[in-house]
Amino acid sequence: IEQAIHAHEIKPWCRLPGFQPDVQPWLQALDVFCLSSRTEGMSVALLEAGACGLPSIATDVGDNSKIVEDGITGLVVAPENTAALTGAMKLLQGDAARLAGLPGDAEHVAIAEMRPHAALRGPSHTPGTLSAGPLTKRCRSPAIE
Repeated sequence: IEQAIHAHEIKPWCRLPGFQPDVQPWLQALDVFCLSSRTEGMSVALLEAGACGLPSIATDVGDNSKIVEDGITGLVVAPENTAALTGAMKLLQGDAARLAGLPGDAEHVAIAEMRPHAALRGPSHTPGTLSAGPLTKRCRSPAIE
């Protein structure tokens, strides 16, 4: 990745922070979340972005299209299609009005998708606690601790 960043002369726009135990500050700093997976199951990263109300661009693999409703909470593009992914990013880059309208119900969609999976993890992650869980509370807050 570092070689590609150097080769394309994009270092001023890139950060490689490594593992982050708390993704909240990173998600709050984004305008759009982009997931370019070739394969995926139920993407926790995409759920977290949605729970923060971020519009997302995601490839149409696994359960991504259940989390991102194309044109409502983000954009869904074909996997392994660089032109489609780039086009979606460019579309949102220059259109603040479209970007502002995309989050739609991203938070509620993400939470609805999390509920069945959380229920499988046991009582500490019961479905009723997700809508007011720590991730969604933190993401709604404009302050970063």
